[in-house]
Amino acid sequence: MKFFAFLTAFFSLMAVSHAATVTIEGFRNTKGFAAVSVFHEREQRAFPGDADKAIKTLYVPVPKNSKLEFTLDNMPVGKYAIAVLHDEDGNKKLNTVLGYPREGFGFSNNPTILVGAPAFSKCAVELTEDTVVKIKMKYFY
Repeated sequence: MKFFAFLTAFFSLMAVSHAATVTIEGFRNTKGFAAVSVFHEREQRAFPGDADKAIKTLYVPVPKNSKLEFTLDNMPVGKYAIAVLHDEDGNKKLNTVLGYPREGFGFSNNPTILVGAPAFSKCAVELTEDTVVKIKMKYFY
């Protein structure tokens, strides 16, 4: 009987999910769309460039007020990192000049970007309760 109670408690914990409210600010214009990829810690090696391995990818028109807000519902407990691309020309890829992005980008936790993309660990947000994630867009050009 104790084992059955343990299994019931274990599976109820696994079913726990939360919501993440994501706010992205600082788009320089309303051209194109925002490509938002959400990576779970299981796929952290794919972060941020392999959107095919993201657990969720959204393509959202950039709002006129340059602030995008949405909620990711039913997210299981765990660590997540979010990558955002302001795909101004709509080609679904990051345009670069000499290796530097020509389009805007942003990451959860807003890490400092000097050279190259940040590691998953710098952008990871632990989701153990409903959470708010704020991302500021960056542009090099």
